[in-house]
Amino acid sequence: MENKTIDNFFINFSLLLITFIMIARTYIFRFTNSNTLSLAFLLLAILFLFLVIIKNKKMNRQKFLFLILCIFILLPFFYKNAYFQDKKYIGALYYIFAIFYSILFSFSSATKKNFEFLLKLLILFSFITSFVTWISFINPNFYIAKFIPLLPVEYRNSVIKMFLYHNAYAGLTDNYSRNAFFVVLGVFGEMYFFRKEQKRNIVYILFFLLTLFLIGKRGHLLFLILSFIILYFVYNNVGIKSILKFSIIIVLSALFLLLSINNIPGISNVIDRTENSNGDISTGRFELYEKAIYFYKNNGDKPIGWNQFSKKTNYTFVGVHNDYLQIFVETGIFGFFLIVGSNIYILKKAILYLKRTKNKLSCVVLIYNLFFLLYSLTGTPHYGFENYMIYFIFNAFLFIEIYKINQNRRLL
Repeated sequence: MENKTIDNFFINFSLLLITFIMIARTYIFRFTNSNTLSLAFLLLAILFLFLVIIKNKKMNRQKFLFLILCIFILLPFFYKNAYFQDKKYIGALYYIFAIFYSILFSFSSATKKNFEFLLKLLILFSFITSFVTWISFINPNFYIAKFIPLLPVEYRNSVIKMFLYHNAYAGLTDNYSRNAFFVVLGVFGEMYFFRKEQKRNIVYILFFLLTLFLIGKRGHLLFLILSFIILYFVYNNVGIKSILKFSIIIVLSALFLLLSINNIPGISNVIDRTENSNGDISTGRFELYEKAIYFYKNNGDKPIGWNQFSKKTNYTFVGVHNDYLQIFVETGIFGFFLIVGSNIYILKKAILYLKRTKNKLSCVVLIYNLFFLLYSLTGTPHYGFENYMIYFIFNAFLFIEIYKINQNRRLL
C-alpha cells in the first residue's frame, strides 16, 4: 500500500508539472525571458516517471505497442526539420519531450485515479480561463489593463487586435484558439465526472459551452458536437432507437441555439464569424492550402520537410490549418502513412476499448481522439504543444488500461 501511495504521488506530481507547463509556459517566458525553466519542469516530470519505473523494476513487453506507435509518429519529425535548420530548438524539444514523456508514462503504474487527477487540473484551468473570458466581455478595459500586461510583449498587440476588432476572446491564454481548446477540455472533464444527481456538473458544462459560444471558435464547437455524436453512436452500437434519440437531441439543440442567438450575450460570434468572412467560409484557409500545394509542387512533387511550411511563410503562419494536407506536403506519403496511420490505429483501439468496457475513461479518451482527428481538418493539433501533449497522455492511459485487461483476457 505504501509503495502504491508513493507511485501515485510521483505520477500526480509529474502530471501537475506537465499541466502547469501547458498552461503557464507563456507567462513563464514573460517573467524569465527564457524557456529554460519550462524545459527544466519537463525534465523534472520525466525524472519522476523514471523513479516510478525504476522502483517497480519491470517493463512489460505488451506495453511496447504504444512505444512503437509513438516512434512511428516521431520519425517524420526529423525529415528536413525547420526547427533544426533555423536553430529553433525549443519547438523541437517540446515535441520530443511530449512523446518521450508519454512513452515513459505508458510503462508506469498509473491508474484511473491519476487520470481523474489530470482531469481535475484541466477542469480547474478551464474554469479560470472561462471566468477571465467573461470578465473580458463584461469589462474590456479591466481585462486590457490587468491581464494583457501579463503576456509577453510580442503577443500583446495581436491579442488586443483580435479582441477589439474580431471579438476573439483569449481568456487567460495568448490566443483565442488555445482558450477554446482548454474550454473543450473542461467539457470533457465534466463529462467524466458527470452524475445525474449532481447539478454542479450540468452547471459547469453549460458554463463551458456558453464560453465556447462567446469565444466564437466555429471549429472547436462544430467538432465538439460531432465528437459527441460519434461517441453516442459508438457507445450505443447505432440502432434505430439511437437514431431517433439523436434526431430529438438535434432538434432540441437547434431550438436552443435559435433562442440563444438573440438572448445570450456573445453567442452570435459564431454566426458573425461565418457571415463576415467575405464569402470565404474557410476564413483564409483556402489560400493557405494553395500555398502548401504550391510549395510541394515547386519542390518537384517531393515533401518539403517538417514545419517547412511555417518557415517558407517566415513563420507568419503556425501551419496550413489542415494537418492532413500539411503532413502530406511536409513528410510525403511515407510520413503521412506513419503519422495518420498510427492515429487511426489508436482510434480503433479506443473504439474497441469503449465497446469492451463502457467506462468513463474509455468515453473521454475516445471523444478526445475523435476531436483531435476532426479538428485536424481545419486546425493544427498535430503541431500545437497542448493539443498533442494531451493526445499522447490520454492514449498512454488507454494502452495502460488495455494492458491491464489483457493480463486476464485478450481484448484486441
